[in-house]
Amino acid sequence: MIKAEEIKKELIIRAKAFINQGIEDARNSIASAQESRNAETKSSSGDKYETSRAMMQQEIDLHENQMRKLLELMNELLKIEKVTQSDSVNAGSLVFTSQGNFYVSVGMGAMNVFNETYFLISPASPLARAMTGLKSGEKYYFQGKENKILRVE
Repeated sequence: MIKAEEIKKELIIRAKAFINQGIEDARNSIASAQESRNAETKSSSGDKYETSRAMMQQEIDLHENQMRKLLELMNELLKIEKVTQSDSVNAGSLVFTSQGNFYVSVGMGAMNVFNETYFLISPASPLARAMTGLKSGEKYYFQGKENKILRVE
C-alpha cells in the first residue's frame, strides 16, 4: 500500500506542473498579443487600427487575468503543502470515501496517481465543507446522498 505522504507529494508535483504550464502559456500568449498590438500599423482607416488594438488589449487582459488566477492557485497549493496530517478532514487531508478519493487542496479536478483517481477539491467547495471535521467511519451527506469516510490521512 502506498503511503498517503507519497500520494500527496505526487499530487502536488503534478498540480504544480499543471499550474506552471498554464502560467507559461499565459505569458507566451500575452507576449504574442503585445507583439501583434505593437506591430499594428496605423492605416488610412483609423477605426480599423483602433479596433484591432482594442481587441489585442482585450486578449492581453484576458491572459493576464488567467495568469493572476493561476498564481493565486499556486499560492494556495504552497500553503496546503505545509499542512500537517490530521485525523479529521480539513485542508491538506487525503480522504478516502464511498464516493471516491479526494485531496482537499485546490480545485483542479481529477488526477490519476499510482493507478488511482484522486479529485483535488478546494477546502471551500461544497463537498469539502460537507466533510470538514469528520473522521474515519463517519457519514456525510452530499447532494442528497449519504456517503461514508473510509479513511483520512
